[in-house]
Amino acid sequence: MMTKKHEMAEWILDFFRKAKADAGHIVMMRNVQNKLIELNPRERDLFVSVANELIENGYFSYEETTPQCLRLTQKGSDYIYNPDAELDCCYDTNSLTITQTKYIEEWHDNFVNYIGGLISLIGAMEIQPSATDEDKKGFDQIKMLLHGREALEIERSLAEADVKQDVLDKIEKLNKDLVDMAIEHLSTDAVVKEFLKKLSYYQIEQNKRLAEVKLKDLQILK
Repeated sequence: MMTKKHEMAEWILDFFRKAKADAGHIVMMRNVQNKLIELNPRERDLFVSVANELIENGYFSYEETTPQCLRLTQKGSDYIYNPDAELDCCYDTNSLTITQTKYIEEWHDNFVNYIGGLISLIGAMEIQPSATDEDKKGFDQIKMLLHGREALEIERSLAEADVKQDVLDKIEKLNKDLVDMAIEHLSTDAVVKEFLKKLSYYQIEQNKRLAEVKLKDLQILK
């Protein structure tokens, strides 16, 4: 039984594959209709919505001629014979393509490594003989942030592929809080601290904008 939209999409496109159709070639609608009677009512309902989505996204066209037919487009031909190709439609709301899933998995791993790397770095710095009591106080505050609720919420959202705008907002806030903590304990004057803070904030905001663009390009951002 087919319950997923991408499963139905492949079932429909298989008509063209089995016919070894090229761009511009047709599949008779009566051939599709003869197979539709083998589907259950739920699958037939799914067929209608998925077929329309494939047409809207340019994989084939429907021609109400006599007899009726489906005509494969160049986009459809490029897709059905490329085992590495991915549909750009026909996914359930909570489903992700392979490319989307891989991107979020890599993002999650990078975030975990980032947090772990900072914790390791702080652990090495705080045992240095030159570390003062004030330094160690600052290290403790930073570690609290790295182990805190916000970092855990970000990690959980990425692990569950629940990527919304608030994830980017939380990452921005976490990084800015880390900058504030680090700069607060620098042994330098206020002018230099303010300059370093603005420079760091600018880079954090740039990274957020780049992430937004990438997520929108991949149609991930909710």
